[in-house]
Amino acid sequence: QRSGLPKYEYFITKIQPAPAELSKAFLTNQDILNMLIKYKPDLARDTDTGFMYCNTNFAMLALIIEKITKTPFPQAMKEMVFEPLKMKNTYIFQEKDIPTASQSFYYGGSKLYPLDRLDLIYGDKNVYTTPRDLYNFSKAMFSKDFLKPELMEQVFTPYSNEKFGMNNYGFGFRMKIYDNGEKLTYHNGWWHGTNSVFAHLLKSKVTIIAIGNKYSNRVYTALSLSGLFEDFPPQKDKLHSIMSDETDTLKGHGEVYGE
Repeated sequence: QRSGLPKYEYFITKIQPAPAELSKAFLTNQDILNMLIKYKPDLARDTDTGFMYCNTNFAMLALIIEKITKTPFPQAMKEMVFEPLKMKNTYIFQEKDIPTASQSFYYGGSKLYPLDRLDLIYGDKNVYTTPRDLYNFSKAMFSKDFLKPELMEQVFTPYSNEKFGMNNYGFGFRMKIYDNGEKLTYHNGWWHGTNSVFAHLLKSKVTIIAIGNKYSNRVYTALSLSGLFEDFPPQKDKLHSIMSDETDTLKGHGEVYGE
């Protein structure tokens, strides 16, 4: 996330006149690459000068995987990750899945979230999965057989140190590095009506997973559970606050519920 590439979801809307590619019902990763080459949008920031989360980076990474493996990204992920780790209910969303999988995400309570032209771009999103399958992935990340130890160490190394603060980024993992030296490694997710939390705690080897299909910020509060297992002071404070709120809910209504 240090490339400085512009975010594709924004730069494609600023091209004038509107490119022919935008008349398609769905864009592909290759379309994004072609428009980067053809229209040469400005960098969002100078390359390798700091962190900037950008979906374009992951979309390009998926194309690199396809080029190296000579296999479509959905199939490559199935063969290299999902099947070996017994992630039986996990796949990369494709157009053939629209009649089923895309009918699962909502906003405003019960309104089905509509598809748009960015919905088939993958790498940055579109992994359909379950908490149990993600737990299998997390167990593999803790093992010595999934990735080489030196590569695993790089995954959880902070690379954007120009700006002082606890927040940083590794290879596909966010991290909070506290004054007491503890490191919280995790990643949140969002696309349309769904959002998620995936925390992979390195010392306690605890995994925290929360997935919702009716967008709610409450899903992100699951990360504060990390304070139960390791010495993450701010997370402990958040957990105490959340538990206090839920206690008030129990007192006032006789029930507590989640989304």
